[in-house]
Amino acid sequence: MRNVAAAWQEIRLHPARNAATMLAIVLSVAFLAATQVFAATESNAIAARQMLYASKADVVVETHLWHWWGAREDRDGALLLAERFLRSEPSVEAVERFSQLSTQLSSGERFARVKLTTSPRAEGLRFYHVAEGEYPVGDDQVVLTRDTAAALGVGLGGQVTVNLTDALPLVVVGLTDERGYDDPPAYVAGDVMTLADTLFPPPDYSVIVNPATTADDTPGSSGDGIGIKLLATLSDVDAAGDVATRLADELYGEGILRITAEAKTAAAVRASEAASVAGGAEWLTLLLSGCALVALLVGTLIIANTFTILVAQRRRQIGLLRAVGATQGQVRARFLAEAAVLGGVGTVLGVPVGIGLAALVSWLVTRSLRYGLVVPWGLVALVAAVGVVVTVLAALLPLRHAGLVAPMEALQPVTSHDSAVRSLRRRAIACGALALVGAGLILAGRGLAPDVGPGVRIGLVVGGALALGSGVLAGASAYVPALVRWLGAPLARWRPEARLAVGNAVGNPGRVGATATAVMLAVGLIVTVQVGAASGRSSAFNRLDQLYPVDLALQSAVAEPDLVNPNGSGTRANRDESGRLKGFAEGALQVVLDTPGVADADMVEVSEPLMVWGASGVGRWMPAGVVSAEAERILNHPVAVSDDGVGLPTTVIALMRIKQGSLVTLMPLSGEQVPQLSTTESNLGSTLAVVTAATMDRLATPLRPGLILVRLSDPDDSASVVQRIQGRLIEANPGLEVSGSADQKARLRLVLDSVTAFLTGLLGVAALVALVGVANTLSLSVLERTRESALLRALGLQASGLRLMLLIESLLIAAVSVLVGVVFGVLLGWVGAAALVAEMGLPEPRLVVDWGVIGLVVAGVLLAAAAASVLPGRRAAQAAPVEALADVG
Repeated sequence: MRNVAAAWQEIRLHPARNAATMLAIVLSVAFLAATQVFAATESNAIAARQMLYASKADVVVETHLWHWWGAREDRDGALLLAERFLRSEPSVEAVERFSQLSTQLSSGERFARVKLTTSPRAEGLRFYHVAEGEYPVGDDQVVLTRDTAAALGVGLGGQVTVNLTDALPLVVVGLTDERGYDDPPAYVAGDVMTLADTLFPPPDYSVIVNPATTADDTPGSSGDGIGIKLLATLSDVDAAGDVATRLADELYGEGILRITAEAKTAAAVRASEAASVAGGAEWLTLLLSGCALVALLVGTLIIANTFTILVAQRRRQIGLLRAVGATQGQVRARFLAEAAVLGGVGTVLGVPVGIGLAALVSWLVTRSLRYGLVVPWGLVALVAAVGVVVTVLAALLPLRHAGLVAPMEALQPVTSHDSAVRSLRRRAIACGALALVGAGLILAGRGLAPDVGPGVRIGLVVGGALALGSGVLAGASAYVPALVRWLGAPLARWRPEARLAVGNAVGNPGRVGATATAVMLAVGLIVTVQVGAASGRSSAFNRLDQLYPVDLALQSAVAEPDLVNPNGSGTRANRDESGRLKGFAEGALQVVLDTPGVADADMVEVSEPLMVWGASGVGRWMPAGVVSAEAERILNHPVAVSDDGVGLPTTVIALMRIKQGSLVTLMPLSGEQVPQLSTTESNLGSTLAVVTAATMDRLATPLRPGLILVRLSDPDDSASVVQRIQGRLIEANPGLEVSGSADQKARLRLVLDSVTAFLTGLLGVAALVALVGVANTLSLSVLERTRESALLRALGLQASGLRLMLLIESLLIAAVSVLVGVVFGVLLGWVGAAALVAEMGLPEPRLVVDWGVIGLVVAGVLLAAAAASVLPGRRAAQAAPVEALADVG
């Protein structure tokens, strides 16, 4: 206890010495605690959103549509039977139908993905709140989230369109503040969902073997219509189990199978929904924890560096303690107690800060706080323990050296030059060898043959990157001073303050190396993420260019709903007098050509939908088309199909459970069958069979203008062009389908950019902690050089000169750290991307560096380093020369 009391006394008497260390501990612990609380809160919110529809109900009837001709009639009969039963129950207060359907809304040239959701009419079943406006009651009304409305550029009274096989116009009557959904809800009256049920895009026979293809679009459906549930609320909640049991008996007694309709208590449904998404936020927890551990590692480096400086400053104190009889263990125990107290206080402050930060983000950004703040106290307690343990461990190495110093040697002001040189040389040799081993592992991983077992290449490259990075970081004290001297040489010739700054920065290699290491690690990781994502994206884009021969392929409605849809209905807006689809409306090609960003376009005629029947016994309805010599100018590379072959999209080949080279038969509604055609991969449209002119002549089937091929001026900036084209065509061409390399790139870019920005922001916290280390080093350096600063003032150096000296010193350390971090970040980012894409079978990536983003990172670090010099500079300048010279330490 005496050691703890002495440690607290030391910290209390010298707050400036420990302030930055305390800040590093608080930031690291707060970030680690915040990640755990935020991940737990988000995981709880994901589960709550998933089961929100049943949150006000007591009994739920789930119905399912299976792909067979009587499924729809069975489902509708089960719904009517269940409704009659529930309405006859005295305890039932309200019964309503509920559905959800993933679809797309448009407004002019803007689009947004939403989940169309039934808005209960009964207040007792209503599970959401309208923040502005009113609830939807008519079949032409919709309530949007504020974010969706902003994305579509509409407000209250604005009009949006639901794009199914027909375009349904809806007026925005309300707005909600909900956030955090992958596809945000768009609430509509039940009549709209009933209409959507008849307009649901027609299924195909591949659904029989792949029912999951539509399960995510509308729960409870396998393609013949939307899924429908019954929600019921009771006056006596305890009666829910009895009502559900008797309703189930009623359904089964009437021959309704459980796979068609099943009655459950809402509590059971909520538990099932929660279990289905359990672990859904595990990736978020791992991602956040990884970035938090990086920040903790940076904080550890800062703490270790701080104690190294403190031990150096207090050598005389250590020597006196040893001289009066203190043992090595007693000296170490005293300093370790100091580290433990610092860690404990920093943790006590950091944990509530982290919890508050997580709550703030959940409230302002994701709006998850409405479902409750979840604090995993077990993990938070572990974080608190980690904060103390890490602080103590970080202090062990410098304190070990302190305890080994002999009393007379410790009474000397500094360590001997020869000893420092020997230590530095040993470190340089060890770290250089480690870096060479890492480089060798990376080269070995890069040189492996493609048929090497999965994960071996990745393992070698990752292991090599870790070894190389560790060697570079651990050996910083060996080369950073030389780089600082080289970088500062032009400045040293400019001003005497710069010469002093360079001398101060390189005077203690261990200190400047440890300080630079923290900044290198944070900046290097940010650059690694940026370069890895950009280079990997280039490889993925190259693969998309190989798969898709055209930037954009636009298809009009591709299938006759009456042929394959048991609903027996569908859009009439784009049909001729005989009821068949007409293809694109007149003038569609010119609309596309007039769209900004379109370099060229051409129309291709396609056949009426025909059945492509495979040897697997699965068929699919789709039109067939011939690419004319004129249309080939639009393609990025030719589509090679022989007279005895047919080109099918990759997704269709997978859905039909066939492979390239499999034989298929083309079966038109009118005309002649063409059997025994060999399948090749041809992604000219999402639903298009590519044939030769000779094969089309053999089919002898009617043609229509159903495909527009588009070449863009800038395929890498396609998202806005795709939206403009869809916005201009969708009203006159319902059922429009868009595919092609540019569309795929736009989707991939959106995902990668979001993840990269998220990771960069998280790693930015590590950079902030690292810059606290720069401020810490400068502050301690100012305290250490009080007499030196006073002597400079006495010799005529102005206060502004002292501040300039510290500013240059801070900028030199940060600039060298950024330089090394960027160089190795670029190298490791590209190497990692190359190994990953090779494992995925993608083309070798080219090195892509987003210098704009990296420039912002560099500028931010340098500005923060400049800011870090302000307080130490002010403290140094405020010391009176005579008073400081009188200081005897």
